This record gives sequence, structure tokens and C-alpha cells, in this order.
Amino acid sequence: MAAEVTEVTCPADNMFSLISTYFTFADGADNAFYAWVNMLGVDPDPTPGGTGIEVTVSMSDSATVVAAAVATAIDANINFGCTSSGAVATITNAAEGGATDAADGDMGVTINVTVQGSAGGGGSTSTPPSALELFSSSIIQGN
Repeated sequence: MAAEVTEVTCPADNMFSLISTYFTFADGADNAFYAWVNMLGVDPDPTPGGTGIEVTVSMSDSATVVAAAVATAIDANINFGCTSSGAVATITNAAEGGATDAADGDMGVTINVTVQGSAGGGGSTSTPPSALELFSSSIIQGN
């Protein structure tokens, strides 16, 4: 079992280039989310599907500032923890489980899934041996 961990390398803004841009990701229950940039306070939500998380940045912000804004916005959602270092925002799902990998919409981010999310049921997921396999094993062992 594992919670998905995703590194998102953010771009700098270049004269309002990030207005209404977004990237997508999912929580441990594979619910769809997207982070989108609202620079002017009135930018249209791109609504690609899922729950939107609004990220506020300013014109010509550096990649480090954009990543910090992404981290602050995503970390405020109970389904995720998010930190930033330099231009990289690291999203950690709060719950273990399979999740659709993050993807760039049109923001120009680079995605790197460092831990693939997976669900677990506590125990083996292998198929139990058939009666014939048990019988054959018993004969080979002399039982």
C-alpha cells in the first residue's frame, strides 16, 4: 500500500502566460482534481473536469514563486499534503490508493511520479493453490 507522491516542476510566468492554465492530478480514491492559475482575480476557470484548486500568482513570478503558490493552494485541501523546494511542488496524497497520474493540461509543468499510489487489502493478492496442486505437492513430499 502506498500514497502517491508527485513532483510538479513549475514554469515561471512570462507576461501573463499562466492565466487560466492548469494541470490535473488525483487523490488516493482516484477522484479527479486540477490546479489552475487565477492571476487577475477574474480569470476564467478552465474546468477540465474534477475539483478545481485555485492558485493565485502575479505577472512575471519566478518558477520558485509559482511552485510555492501551487504548494500553498494544494496543501489547503484535506486530500493532499504539498510542499515546495525551488521550482518543484511535491504533492503527497493523504490516503493510500491507486490514483490516475498527474498530467499537464496547458500550464507547461513537468510531472514526475516518485511513488506510485496503490491500494492494499492487507494480505496476499496471489491466487490460492488449487486442490490438484495441493494434492500433487502432498504426493511429492510423501504425505
